[in-house]
Amino acid sequence: MMSHEKLDVYQCAIKFIGFSLPLLAEIPRGYAPLADQLKRAAMSIPLQIAEGAGKRSQADCRRFFDYARGSAMECAAVLDVMREMKFCRARQLEDGKVLLDRVAAMLTKLAGRSVSAAAPLPPESAGVARALATVCDGVPARDSAPASASQSVADNQKA
Repeated sequence: MMSHEKLDVYQCAIKFIGFSLPLLAEIPRGYAPLADQLKRAAMSIPLQIAEGAGKRSQADCRRFFDYARGSAMECAAVLDVMREMKFCRARQLEDGKVLLDRVAAMLTKLAGRSVSAAAPLPPESAGVARALATVCDGVPARDSAPASASQSVADNQKA
C-alpha cells in the first residue's frame, strides 16, 4: 500500500469522487463546462494528495495539500451553483458539502494552517457528519489506515 492510501483524507477524497459521479448526470445539456469543472476538481483532490504525500520536502508536501484543499473548495462552489440552478435536491448536495468540509479540514491541518476560520456545521448536518466520519475515519477495508486526521498529521510529520 502506498503512503497516500493510508491517509484518511485521501480515502475521503476518493469517496467524494464516487459521490460526484451521479451528480454529473443531473447537470442538463448546455452546462457541460460546469460538469467538466466538477469532474476535474473532484479528480484533482486525491491526485494532489497523492503527489504531496510523495514529496520529500515538507514545503512541497504542504503546497500540494494546499492545492488539494483549493480543489475541494472549488467542488463546494460547484455544488452551490448546482443548488441555486436547481439541478439537484438540496439535501443531496448537502451530503457532498459535509464530506468536502471534512476533506478541507483535514487538508488544512496537513498543510499546517489554522483551522479557526472554518465554519461549524449546521445542526441538521450532524447525523450526516457522524456517518461520513465513521466511513472516513474507520476506512474498514484498510487496517493500516490512521484512525484520525490528527494521527494522519502526526504520521505525515514523521515522514
